[in-house]
Amino acid sequence: MRKFFYLFLSTLKRIFLSKSFWGACVGLAAMSLVSVYEEVITLDGMGTSVLYLYEIGTYANFWILYLLFAAIPGSVIFCSDWENRFFRLSVVRCTKRIYGAASVCACFVSALITVAAGEWLFIGFLWLRYPLITPDSVLAMGLGHTLYAGLMDEAGILVYFAIRICIKAFCGAFCAVFALWLSTWITNIFVALTSPIVFYFFLENVSVVLRLPGQFQIATLAKGHLMVGESLTLTVLYPVILFLAAGSLFGVFFSHRAKERVENG
Repeated sequence: MRKFFYLFLSTLKRIFLSKSFWGACVGLAAMSLVSVYEEVITLDGMGTSVLYLYEIGTYANFWILYLLFAAIPGSVIFCSDWENRFFRLSVVRCTKRIYGAASVCACFVSALITVAAGEWLFIGFLWLRYPLITPDSVLAMGLGHTLYAGLMDEAGILVYFAIRICIKAFCGAFCAVFALWLSTWITNIFVALTSPIVFYFFLENVSVVLRLPGQFQIATLAKGHLMVGESLTLTVLYPVILFLAAGSLFGVFFSHRAKERVENG
């Protein structure tokens, strides 16, 4: 266990000290600002709020690109290690199993933090000019008739943002681990970074074709639109646990495949 934590923290340190991590956080915030720029210009600050612009951003064409930024810091770990043969040193210090587990956990955590940091930066920039919430924005987005209604005031709006960001971050982390697994088959950084978006659209189209219920539609889950019964707690926990379980599954796939590559490489 000590070797696992050592390698996990060492990998996280590599990620957090890299320019790609900080660039991904700022890039995600900038992309979100660009996605609502037209709305900002049209309204020119009249009666709008951070809540309104944040919700509008989830329907923008650029919204899906957050999966790219989530994948940038950690999904290329294996590509980088394979290119410079760094994995040999890691395996000597621990084991192949520990190397795989530490890489998966570092990828997942770095994606979580990237999405969370980028989203809060986006909200912070908007907050410099607009109020967090207005009665008109709640009415316009129809949030007053959902399980989130109790959070639609000055005291609860930050909790609402935290919930939405948490769900979105776990989806990004799940897709980042998928990209990490794919990189063991195709050790190309471009493929690794773009694969989460392709994978997302694949899952979304499959759910439409098969007419799956909202509980299994990734777009509905990632945007926090799925209401589970009459419980806000279940509404939050269900997508988080589902994305965590799916990420863990691909993490197991990665560990098995990485072990094969290391043994044959």
